[in-house]
Amino acid sequence: MNAPAELRDVDRAVSLLEKAIEKTPLYENTRNTLAIAYYRGGRFVEAVDLLRVNLDVTTDVYLGFDLYFLAMCYWQLNEHPHARETLEWAERMFQLKLPPDIEALRELEAFQKEARELIRNDNSRE
Repeated sequence: MNAPAELRDVDRAVSLLEKAIEKTPLYENTRNTLAIAYYRGGRFVEAVDLLRVNLDVTTDVYLGFDLYFLAMCYWQLNEHPHARETLEWAERMFQLKLPPDIEALRELEAFQKEARELIRNDNSRE
């Protein structure tokens, strides 16, 4: 779900990920990836529901992956104060705990950039 928009097949990704969730409902990474697919497909409430579950169980460096998308979902749902709070939380996590490998770090940095651009630069919805 992190490929350029023109290469994404959100509907197919959602279908496959929903099947994966049925088989591995406790796996945070699968929930995160499905939440991202929901976000990309404009299904913000469903994404929030999955990401909130992850907040209760993810305590390591990967929490930022959930927080950046949660912030963007809140923004899309016009919950702007909550979006800003969540973005700030994500930024604090980014400063405290970085992913252990360069690929994960680059992915997290891309999510960070996307969230910052949406929330900090979108004054049209203030």
